[in-house]
Amino acid sequence: MATFFAIIGVIALFILGKFIYDTYLTNNTTRRWNVYKRNHPEDAAKVERNGGLSFNNKSQKTKENEKIETLNRLANNMDCLPNEVKEKFLAELNAEKTRPEECENLIKIFKEEKYKESQTFGIDIDNTIPAFFEKWTNEYLENKDYADRERTFDDVTTDLLYENPTLNKISKTGDINMITNYLDENNDVSMSFLRDMVYSDRPAENYRQKAIDKMYRGKDGFLVAIRLINKGLSLNELKTEPFLLSLRADCQFELGNFEEALNDMNKAIKSLNENRPETNFLSDFHLDRAKIKEEIGDLIGAELDREIAQKYNPKLENTEQQCRNSSILEKPISTNTKRLVKTDLEKFKLFENVKSIRESSYTVDRKTNEIVTGKIKDENFGKKGMSVLFNKKGYKLTEIIFDPYLERNERCFYHYDQVENIVEEKVYFDVNLIRHVTYKYDNIGDKNRLLSKQSKGSNSYIWKYKYNKGGRCIEIIHNSLEGKSHGKTTIRHNRKGQKIEEISYYESGIPYIENTFEYNKDGYSQERKEYLPDGCIELYVTSKYDNKGNLKYKEDYDNSTSFYYDEIGNVLQVININSLEHSIIHYSYEFDNKGNWIVKNEFSQIIEDSPYPCNVYIDSDYTIITKREIKYY
Repeated sequence: MATFFAIIGVIALFILGKFIYDTYLTNNTTRRWNVYKRNHPEDAAKVERNGGLSFNNKSQKTKENEKIETLNRLANNMDCLPNEVKEKFLAELNAEKTRPEECENLIKIFKEEKYKESQTFGIDIDNTIPAFFEKWTNEYLENKDYADRERTFDDVTTDLLYENPTLNKISKTGDINMITNYLDENNDVSMSFLRDMVYSDRPAENYRQKAIDKMYRGKDGFLVAIRLINKGLSLNELKTEPFLLSLRADCQFELGNFEEALNDMNKAIKSLNENRPETNFLSDFHLDRAKIKEEIGDLIGAELDREIAQKYNPKLENTEQQCRNSSILEKPISTNTKRLVKTDLEKFKLFENVKSIRESSYTVDRKTNEIVTGKIKDENFGKKGMSVLFNKKGYKLTEIIFDPYLERNERCFYHYDQVENIVEEKVYFDVNLIRHVTYKYDNIGDKNRLLSKQSKGSNSYIWKYKYNKGGRCIEIIHNSLEGKSHGKTTIRHNRKGQKIEEISYYESGIPYIENTFEYNKDGYSQERKEYLPDGCIELYVTSKYDNKGNLKYKEDYDNSTSFYYDEIGNVLQVININSLEHSIIHYSYEFDNKGNWIVKNEFSQIIEDSPYPCNVYIDSDYTIITKREIKYY
């Protein structure tokens, strides 16, 4: 036993001697401590603040007091209440349009500063002001709150690359094919980018659209929608505020919270009067409030709201009666006429609630069945590849078209008002804005009456529209952005409201082109003539339609084209005859379970005249295959 203690004593003397040697003779301890501080700054700060290797940690109560004192200091500096400090800090990040990479730099600074402040004030590192800022900035990044700031095209692109490191890495190579392949394989990334672009300058509207997506998915869907709406309201986007409140009222109504729904609808009507007095939605808002009041038993209040709604939007039959009683107004368009205005989904002949489509095409050698690389025929739009994002009403939000010949993307972004009138259109070639068009409408009578259209970019102009008392456009005045006259266009209509004549004039008042139009009994254009100033016909087009409104036959000068369709309106054959050649293009399809085609095969034949009783059909060597990826709401 004595031998054991002797060994322990020798070891202790050795350790003590080494400590004295390292500390006072060679300074090894200081060097090692500095290395430890660099590798473990937070632990080192705690050790130094506690005066060395002390095991007496501060009590939880002391730490809580430190936290309260720090928040009070912040509140005093930021001129707000302690419980408002975090919200104000995040709002400041948004107001400064802080980008994700800037947040990363701020976090590094806060990390360094919190150790200094910990030592200066003798408080726990986690209770310093920089520590709070670091924590909140991290939350700002994790929750993607940076997307709530108003963003440019470049901002959205930079954020996308930050959120997708793989795409960021690929983009630095500059390889367009690699980037395109990545986006093709990660459709959610590209769709998210498109949506962010559409609402880049209206983040609150972005939350409103996201809330609409979540609604009607059971109770949880409405609760999620309310949280998104609350986030949108916190951004104080005044023009969107009334519609966010109205949407939240819808959610509360569906959840059976009628008092909360009524409260939100009251706020929505007040906000609409204050922030969007030029709109036509007061009628709709009062009708919505009437519905809520009925549920809570306020029948008198509900009837009053209906009377107010009637005041803002008189019944259609009353308006028609006024038109019939007036010798000045033209006869309104018959309600029996087929609806000619189509949504974009209808124009694309898409069924169900389509959210997005992405088309890509390739050419296959019919003999070898191998994919052929290289350019594809210019005249066929489908070969260029495209993707389109629609809103729930069936109108385009974004459209991207890849042009392989110019090797660029044409990106179009569309904004609409609450009744789906287009109010803004932006067109980019890759990242360069080349056209920005804005539309303005009147707030009396017809909600769709366009007052002006302004374009900035490669083709800049301002068009102003004039209407007769029947509400039909009779003149379009063309000016430059500086107000210089570029002429005008006059329009005449028949008693059904259909355009029958359109004449364009130079600024001198001399006409330079005239178009006349004729229609069939269903309201479709069946003849168009274009005249030059000397009276000669420059263009003469005749058209025929089937009983479903599909174009069946079109002829202009020496060119005639016939179209044949399947029962749902997809083209099966196009026969084209002109002075140069006769051709037939054949189409076949594969469909998804919604009835929309997802694969289209295109194959053409050239018809040559022959001395024999029948013509000679020369088959094309290639089949063009177009594939669609369709997503639904």
